[in-house]
Amino acid sequence: MTWPPLIAGEVRITDRSESLRRQIHPNWLRNGVIGSDAFKPGDGRASTTMDSALSPLQAHERFPGPTVGSCALTVAEVDDCELRAVDDSACTGVQFGHAYIDLRAHRRSARDRIAKRLKQLATANGIWLPSVASDSEAKNG
Repeated sequence: MTWPPLIAGEVRITDRSESLRRQIHPNWLRNGVIGSDAFKPGDGRASTTMDSALSPLQAHERFPGPTVGSCALTVAEVDDCELRAVDDSACTGVQFGHAYIDLRAHRRSARDRIAKRLKQLATANGIWLPSVASDSEAKNG
């Protein structure tokens, strides 16, 4: 498997306990279930934020597009799916705390299988919904 080279400002995330939070577009949540399409980015890079940098509420509030909530995967889970987690927040024009899950080393057919696995893991980890966020998170986040 060959990864595209990282560009200036990108760093592979090696802390396997770090959580990467993926915002859920309304079209990706059906009857309370995340679809695997949430993990099929067209460019092969699934945009996330690092929980060590932003709370779920902060990530939700800063997201520029429509989102109903978010799900998270650990870097360990990403690594175990033969993917890599990349912190690109030092790149010009990229927001603080941004990272991505890199699927670009895999062919499209493999990405479908991987997206299903990521969906299973994210679902098992739970879905964060802003409507049920605790008051303490809203104050501290």
